[in-house]
Amino acid sequence: MKNILVFLLIVCTSCVRVESSKNHVLCDEDVVTTLDEENIFRRAHIIPLETKDSSLIARVNKVVVHDSTIFVLDITLSSLYAFSMSGEFLYTIGETGRGPGEHPLLYDFCINTNKNRVYLLSALGSVYEYAIHGEYIATYRLPAEKDAYWGISTLNDSCFALYHPGNDNLSSILVWDFKNSNELSLLYECDKSLSLKHNAFNNYNDTMYFWSTFDTQVYKLATDGLSNAFSWNLDNSLWNDDILKGFKTTTSNSVVANDRLINCMTDGSIPYFFVFNGENDLYRYAQLGSLKNKPINILYNKSSKEYFLFNFWSNDAAYTPLYMDENYLLSELPTKEIEKIKQNASSWIRKKADNISVLDTLSSDANPTLILFEMH
Repeated sequence: MKNILVFLLIVCTSCVRVESSKNHVLCDEDVVTTLDEENIFRRAHIIPLETKDSSLIARVNKVVVHDSTIFVLDITLSSLYAFSMSGEFLYTIGETGRGPGEHPLLYDFCINTNKNRVYLLSALGSVYEYAIHGEYIATYRLPAEKDAYWGISTLNDSCFALYHPGNDNLSSILVWDFKNSNELSLLYECDKSLSLKHNAFNNYNDTMYFWSTFDTQVYKLATDGLSNAFSWNLDNSLWNDDILKGFKTTTSNSVVANDRLINCMTDGSIPYFFVFNGENDLYRYAQLGSLKNKPINILYNKSSKEYFLFNFWSNDAAYTPLYMDENYLLSELPTKEIEKIKQNASSWIRKKADNISVLDTLSSDANPTLILFEMH
């Protein structure tokens, strides 16, 4: 089957290429070479999300593609929208509120692809179940003694994995049997200040993976525990484990610990942190964010066992990845970056996008725009 990769971050003119017998080691001896995007991508396609009164989006926080439908979560408006692959607005999942079948304060969602069910996570401690086209089915209450819930994933037809910040270094993942209201396991001890909100779960080959912002290890997640999947073993110039291990947040010092974390990220003592992890049959991919430096992207070719380590390119716009599976890696095209593409005649996107003229039709108050790259 033809592979399609909605990919926004590998179009660059230079990068670091690494060949190593060790797993995912990026070291100071990396050799600079050229990444030939022509050998990876066939075309690009721009997807403006249709703007209607019923589909207004303040911010794209998460994207999932299922059955040729793009599901877009907007935490600001506590809304989940469904769009076609061309960007046509289809419907919303549920309504915001506190009445029957309504959901307040959404933080995350997931889809059970086997049952065609959508689960919306409220930070207030409930999960709302809907049919794939938005019909309300049920509400499940979560343990009230936990902190606010930030992330959700289905492990099977009756179990959720729930990501929440630990108190005083308690576990950050709750495996919950929602059919029987039963706690199955508590996993992943992590300092609370290092539990930043992010999309912590991703599915590959029917296996659920968990990753954390300040952890180079990616884990396989099951109902009874975590196991190591692989590690991004980063050079000390990119990662400072010594400082990270020094965080010991308690209820009494949580504000101080959080301020210290922000200071370390701002002054470069913590130079990078993970903002994305994804995988398909061809690649493993991660993006490192920073409050001081340019983001860095790592692409690992599973077949050749080569790495490509690179920053954003100089003449094209900047993007952040949102979703990756066997067919797609999706990202938003920020409005402020559109002019950069339109003004740069040598932009790879302008050369390869089969509908580049659509950029001229976008207004500043329109809904966000996504973009995809198709792989050879």
